[in-house]
Amino acid sequence: MSFWLDNAMEHGKHILVDCGYIKNPQTRENVDQLRTLVGKKNIEIVYIGRVLVRIPPTKLEKIFSAFPEITEGESYSWCTHHWKYDGFGSLEDSLR
Repeated sequence: MSFWLDNAMEHGKHILVDCGYIKNPQTRENVDQLRTLVGKKNIEIVYIGRVLVRIPPTKLEKIFSAFPEITEGESYSWCTHHWKYDGFGSLEDSLR
């Protein structure tokens, strides 16, 4: 089962960072940075190309220290955090 759907059933079960749409170059760059610390198995693409990264509890402090741009709050259904940038929520910009 996906981390995203797990959070739908039990909100906050996983620490999920919404990184934006996969087609946006900034999203891919941010996810590449996170992947080096959390591994590929913690990355999930859901719905129409939204990239979510699960942060293991043991790496939480290290991730938030390294990436202060990641902030708490839901920007996409069932996510606990987000990494916003200009154009983050625009699907239209991501499809160019």
